[in-house]
Amino acid sequence: MKKTVICNTTGIFGTHHGSGTTHLALALANCLVSRSHRKTALVEINSQDLCNLLGEKFEYHEGLYHFSLLGIEIFSPASTDLINELKSSFDEIIVDFGYSKNISHDSVVCNQILITTSFSPFRVMTLNKFFRDESLQKLFCSKTVHFTCYGKNRYSTNWQKKNNTPLFYVPFISDPLKIPLKDANLLVKLLRNI
Repeated sequence: MKKTVICNTTGIFGTHHGSGTTHLALALANCLVSRSHRKTALVEINSQDLCNLLGEKFEYHEGLYHFSLLGIEIFSPASTDLINELKSSFDEIIVDFGYSKNISHDSVVCNQILITTSFSPFRVMTLNKFFRDESLQKLFCSKTVHFTCYGKNRYSTNWQKKNNTPLFYVPFISDPLKIPLKDANLLVKLLRNI
């Protein structure tokens, strides 16, 4: 009897521009390939930030960049239709949705959601508005959702207590392609505990 492989699909949304979705997506994909030995795709939705970040010229074919980097298959800019096509070929798919004012219906293709944010004083108001969004509240009922942020401070601690919502503190990784072992273990733990 053939074993059915279930693809784990993790969507990453940012509560504001520059919240680190692409950085985190690349770091997670790298950890899944290098530490967990999982066949992994990284899909960027409606953006080509990754191509710009890497600063290389990649082949553009039929409206899509597709290239391999450190064993990660990267597709950019893609639609959510592509994710359903990829599920039979990969163990893990990381979907970088980037910044969004709210969680879109596109998240339905993912079985777990990470929301990246930061807790500088002027970002907390944006996070609170995002957190109260009706579509996010519906998502809490149907999917595993986890909030992540880089670094801990008094704003993050206060927000966590006030909203009774756990935060996963992501270590700051200067290069998502060269991750120290202790940080890689934390990132894999994040994916396995949500």
